[in-house]
Amino acid sequence: ELEDLRPLFLRTVRDFQTQIADALAAGDFPTIQRCGHSLKGLGSTYAVDEISQAGRIIETAARGRQVT
Repeated sequence: ELEDLRPLFLRTVRDFQTQIADALAAGDFPTIQRCGHSLKGLGSTYAVDEISQAGRIIETAARGRQVT
């Protein structure tokens, strides 16, 4: 079952990579923060710690760049 989910997981990670790149080009840090948060959860759900940690770093960095 888990093996069957691998393509969906990889596609989702790639989609977030694209969204982050587009948002970074536009300076859209709230979107980057949301994507990082989602990656953090995705990594946790699939027990892929590297993705979860990367998501956490992205989320934190984007939160720090937002103008309030």
